Amino acid sequence: MINNEFNIIGIATSEYERDHWNNCTLKVEVEKMGSKEGNVFEVEMKVYSNNRYVDTSRHIAGEQVAVNGYIDMFVSRSGVPIPRLVAQRVYVLGEQKRRQLGQSVSYDAPEPADVAMSTDPTEDGDLPF
Repeated sequence: MINNEFNIIGIATSEYERDHWNNCTLKVEVEKMGSKEGNVFEVEMKVYSNNRYVDTSRHIAGEQVAVNGYIDMFVSRSGVPIPRLVAQRVYVLGEQKRRQLGQSVSYDAPEPADVAMSTDPTEDGDLPF
């Protein structure tokens, strides 16, 4: 973690859930790395309502997502410091491939031209540059 930034790749386990301030909460299941590799944990992130980069109206539950953002620390009313993950960008991975598979792209690719060189260009000392 550098400058309170984080990058996560995981599976979205929930849709964007709105609170009464119109902010959204997103839950992502992430695989642990290192000695605990293979185990998973769930991370809850906040998407603020003024963030225009994240489309909170789309359905992403079950999709593989990449999230980057920052870690915010605030103190609760009882005086306990609470860390919060704030998502700035949410990318749905594999979306472009799914769009391409959904469309039937058919076009005739041009065949390569049959070029035959009668002489080696280095024989005459006539180089193209």
